[in-house]
Amino acid sequence: MCLTPEWICGVLSLSTPRTPGGAPTRSAFLAGSSGGNHDLGAMTTRRTRRSTRQDTAWWGEHDWGNDKRQLYEFIVRHFLACCSKDAIGSETQVEIDIGGERFRTTGLMVIERNWLDVYPYSGWGGNDNLPKLTQGQSFSPTELRLRTGTTEPPPRLSERDLIAKMEAYGIGTDATVAEHIQKQLERGYAEKDEAALTFWPTPLGEALISGYCRMGLDDLWKPDLRGKIEASIRDVAAGRISKEQVLQQAIQFFRADFLTAQQRAGVLASEMARFLPMAGAGGAGGGGGGSGGGGGGP
Repeated sequence: MCLTPEWICGVLSLSTPRTPGGAPTRSAFLAGSSGGNHDLGAMTTRRTRRSTRQDTAWWGEHDWGNDKRQLYEFIVRHFLACCSKDAIGSETQVEIDIGGERFRTTGLMVIERNWLDVYPYSGWGGNDNLPKLTQGQSFSPTELRLRTGTTEPPPRLSERDLIAKMEAYGIGTDATVAEHIQKQLERGYAEKDEAALTFWPTPLGEALISGYCRMGLDDLWKPDLRGKIEASIRDVAAGRISKEQVLQQAIQFFRADFLTAQQRAGVLASEMARFLPMAGAGGAGGGGGGSGGGGGGP
């Protein structure tokens, strides 16, 4: 029995795993998989250590408060998860036909938890109580229940999900992501709940996107163009393309959008008036033009 915190037991089990009978076995420690990105920043590392206190309830430095100990525990658990075996599960998909109506459900049974044992921040598994069925089998349901419900809008975008989306489109680096997000907040395109770490668009942000969409200027609100430009910048840094080529490409993209915006400025003005009625049609048009210059940013 391990009397130390379970994540310390995880270290011991990885370094000196044993059979159910207590005999030592080959180490279960696995090298973590390599990521596909590198921010090229200085990677300063500092070895951590166990507390000098023998009290097993305290780990880390002896004078750490609860927040520091929890952060230390989170880092250790994450490391252990990366160096543990993959979890193994068995998924069952069931589709049944009742009177011409089709119903589907999925069940997932976790067979080996492995890294999940030391990393409680992520869950896996769900409905593992599906009966064993075979394809084409007929059966009589024991109970049918009809429940009334309504669809719900998706939850507000979390900071983690926003950063994941930016990474997926190649926008920003570890050093610039926070700056990009802060710029959108400062421009008034979105607001942030500091407690819940979620974002939602302001009327100005909605007006700009709606206006650009109606004007056919998808480049100014979708992430694709920004991602392409940042990819080209990385190519310049790697010597695969010249700075002048990237500038010419970007100028061509934005020149076409600028000319379209000039021709259809009234569309943006009407959207500003719709989302910001207190501003009035005239005021909204001027404001929209000023904000439009930043529309290409994430």
